[in-house]
Amino acid sequence: YARGESIRMMLTHAKQPFEDNRIQMGDWGSMKNNTAMFEFGQMPMVELENGQRITQTKSILRSLGQKYGYYTSDPKEAWVIDSTMDATNEMFELFAIPILGFCPPEKKPALLFELLTKKLPTFLERMEKRVSGKKFVCGDRITCADFLLGGLLTNTLGNENNPHYYAFQHILKSYPAVSKYMENFVEANKEYLAKRPAA
Repeated sequence: YARGESIRMMLTHAKQPFEDNRIQMGDWGSMKNNTAMFEFGQMPMVELENGQRITQTKSILRSLGQKYGYYTSDPKEAWVIDSTMDATNEMFELFAIPILGFCPPEKKPALLFELLTKKLPTFLERMEKRVSGKKFVCGDRITCADFLLGGLLTNTLGNENNPHYYAFQHILKSYPAVSKYMENFVEANKEYLAKRPAA
């Protein structure tokens, strides 16, 4: 599950119909330089009803989040949402390099070891403090930050098809607040999670 998954989750949670077009990696090379379609040469991209195309995952989540009630007008809460999204996006990059193979094969074992023993525990320790005693990042209300953070955790640590699933589960035992947060996120998004294809 890649960057677009958080957007699919949010739109489904908002009960907004959307057409889900997934591009295969083999086709992407000939498409990514089409800047009229993909402004920065990256996915995901959302085409709105008026034909406007918006890109960049966090910006899409904030824009649609404002439209459907998943963002905020409070500066302090906006910082909580945005900083969670920034930290989660950085973690996504760290997952992608060794797990998705965006590195030379000979470097993968060392990068994976560092991810499992240092980077992931550090991230989870910080998120443990952020979600402790709360249902979601900002309390009882789910926000666009949760679709990014909860999505990353569910799609990687909670994904039984991930080859590192049992290692992730062992690490998660040390972070009960994050584990409870994941349960809350899964429950809030069970409609989408029940019907999405396995990956």
